[in-house]
Amino acid sequence: MKTFDFNDYFSLTNDGYYSSEKEDLEVLNEVLNEELGYLLLKGFPIHRQTEKEIQENILKFGFTLGVPVSETKYNDFILRLEDLNTIIDDRKANSKNRPLLNGQEDARAVPIHNDRSDLLVLCGMKPARKGGETFVVSTNQICEKFIDKYPKQFEVLQQPFKYNYMEDLQEIPIISKTSNGYIMWYVRSIIENTIRTNNLPNLTIPQIDALDTLDQVINEFRESVILKHGDVLIVNNHKALHGRLKFLEGDNRLLYRIWISSPASQKLPNSYSTLFRHTDQGCYRGGVWSDDFELNQISTNINLAKEQIKKLVISD
Repeated sequence: MKTFDFNDYFSLTNDGYYSSEKEDLEVLNEVLNEELGYLLLKGFPIHRQTEKEIQENILKFGFTLGVPVSETKYNDFILRLEDLNTIIDDRKANSKNRPLLNGQEDARAVPIHNDRSDLLVLCGMKPARKGGETFVVSTNQICEKFIDKYPKQFEVLQQPFKYNYMEDLQEIPIISKTSNGYIMWYVRSIIENTIRTNNLPNLTIPQIDALDTLDQVINEFRESVILKHGDVLIVNNHKALHGRLKFLEGDNRLLYRIWISSPASQKLPNSYSTLFRHTDQGCYRGGVWSDDFELNQISTNINLAKEQIKKLVISD
């Protein structure tokens, strides 16, 4: 995993945001868009700050990379990733009686997947005493292996698979060829759950073989990292997959997560339109939104969107 010192690439500005030289951002974007698809920054400045100050600090860094998008139907732009099952405090009292969300609020393992944003940013606060490693794997490495060793399975993975999103059936290839190389969308549990809940025909033998081979290749290439205090993992959701190992229930492991719409993003296939709403290069897109405040209320122009979202998530 390529690792960079935060202070070598970003500096704090007078208004509490972060700046970076164009050349430095190009170095990072090369890794995220053309190479592995993920990188680690060491030394993000989190000192003696309140909860609100920590969250605003991370969000302000997010505006250096692009524009944050909502992560839940409650329009959360930053989330604490922790085990809430044994915590009794204001965090539970203020949870709006909503269900647990995709393993982000408990200690279970999270299988390999993509998120509905151009970039995933994880900021480490406190690692688990045991387990809880985040793992990532590069789309480029996966596709190179398939082209070389598994061409028949590679063809199968480029055919549409059915996913149930937002109560609608979507057909999305696991591997799609774009003008910027191959990208991936893979959440096996949703594929299998979609078949069961919609009484669809079972996966064919070639499809099962392709998925099993994909899981094998993922395990071959995946890298694990324990995110410690001040570590920031950035993942391009189109060029890498990620997941998490389980940790002990009741452990006070804590990360913060933001999703970013990136101005350096590539054009996406039309099959991604339901997931991201907009597929044009460098536009504001992605996320999970409430019925009362939807993505279509924000400009697709990423510079205009930045000003709109700043007013929503940053205190005056």
